[in-house]
Amino acid sequence: MLPLTIIVAATRNNGIGQGSRLPWRLQEEMAYFAKITKHAPSGHINALIMGRKTWESIPKKNRPLIGRVNIVITSNPDYKLEPVKENSPSVVENGLDSALARLTDETLAGDNKKLGHFFIIGGASIYKDTLALEPKTLTSPIVNRILLTRILSPDFADCDVFFPEFEKDGEWSRASHDELQKWAGFEVARGIQEENGVQYEFQMWLGAVILATIGVIIDVYGGSSSGGRGESLDSSPIPNGGTMNHEASLPSTAPLAGDLLTLIASLAYALYQVLYKRYAALPSDDIAEFHIPQSRPTLSRTHSSYQSLCNNPLPPSPIESSTYLFSERHIKDDDNDGDDEYSDLPFGLYPNFLTSCLGLSTAVLLGFGIPLLHWTSLERFQLPPDTHTALCIGGIALTGLIFNASFMILLGIWGPILTSVGNLLTIVLVIIADFFFNHGAVSIWSLIGAAMIASGFAILALDMIQLKQS
Repeated sequence: MLPLTIIVAATRNNGIGQGSRLPWRLQEEMAYFAKITKHAPSGHINALIMGRKTWESIPKKNRPLIGRVNIVITSNPDYKLEPVKENSPSVVENGLDSALARLTDETLAGDNKKLGHFFIIGGASIYKDTLALEPKTLTSPIVNRILLTRILSPDFADCDVFFPEFEKDGEWSRASHDELQKWAGFEVARGIQEENGVQYEFQMWLGAVILATIGVIIDVYGGSSSGGRGESLDSSPIPNGGTMNHEASLPSTAPLAGDLLTLIASLAYALYQVLYKRYAALPSDDIAEFHIPQSRPTLSRTHSSYQSLCNNPLPPSPIESSTYLFSERHIKDDDNDGDDEYSDLPFGLYPNFLTSCLGLSTAVLLGFGIPLLHWTSLERFQLPPDTHTALCIGGIALTGLIFNASFMILLGIWGPILTSVGNLLTIVLVIIADFFFNHGAVSIWSLIGAAMIASGFAILALDMIQLKQS
């Protein structure tokens, strides 16, 4: 993974410019930008990627930005960077892809140095394109950090250039100020700052979901064991005696088709999770308690976990709306001054009842389909040949039942984003099982991937806890 850091100053509405210039003039904020983009590990120099307009917006006397590698993107092949400074290498690239590829050129740093952090400093189209990058390989560039100077007031409503929306999709989680200072390597002003009548705050956002996703890619494609799982499972005993050669019996005949089917299934399952949380989940649960407006006296909890992660309050679901109307009528009819409380169902009953109905529908469908396939000889089925196999199948079914029951409960409490990342922790459990039951055959890639998955979950969970406490 080639980690990229975006650094930007934006209003509450993500305005970043007006008429090709900054709408504000903040000396302390500019000093913070200079210090954090210069600060690099010993023997390293940071690299800055920017568009041509961003380069030209820098006063000529300050170009190139000293003590950093300046990479300027422009479609003009004859564009010249002037002036030239020895301690600040500057190059021109014709697109984002070539600029990112240049980051792997260690000779770019010069003076026997290495490249340190990689910063994206604008403009709007460069921000948008880098945020849209997806990790295709273990060395793919990906934005995993946003250093945001949030302009709190005034609102600078005349801004005509905007930073892409990133908070509302739930993929990003705000880090603590201590984490910002630790990464920066120096003390950063804490809390709301004020300069020239402008209030702003230094923030850092981390791509928690992206981090977990990259961890999965590393675990899948980086090798799951020291010799590969295929090597340790070349021959395995089967209940009736003999051995089974896994590579021979399970050939990968259509890997692309399999990957596409997996992708389609993942997207469909993600859609199901969002629709469940949006339209089917009850407006209350027994774990996550949050306040809602006083105009709803009988409802004390709502979808706050999902809202806190994506910072995008959702309108009440049909179930919540109908429950509220019922409660209002109940209070009015009984004239009890609003002392009645909304009566919750037993914990975990509702989500698992809904899931059980879906499972029952599937069982009915298969109850007709499997015998039909068997009787028509299109596909032959048979009962387990022995008790061992039957117990194994029963164990798989039981653990699947427990997993899905827990998943549906957490989906109602946490929302689909945190629950899905938590779901990835099962990969970590598989790696732990490999370590204990497969003679410790776990590769360094598996450990790195597991650590990234766990870190992504921890970041999102901490975000939810902090927002709940506040």
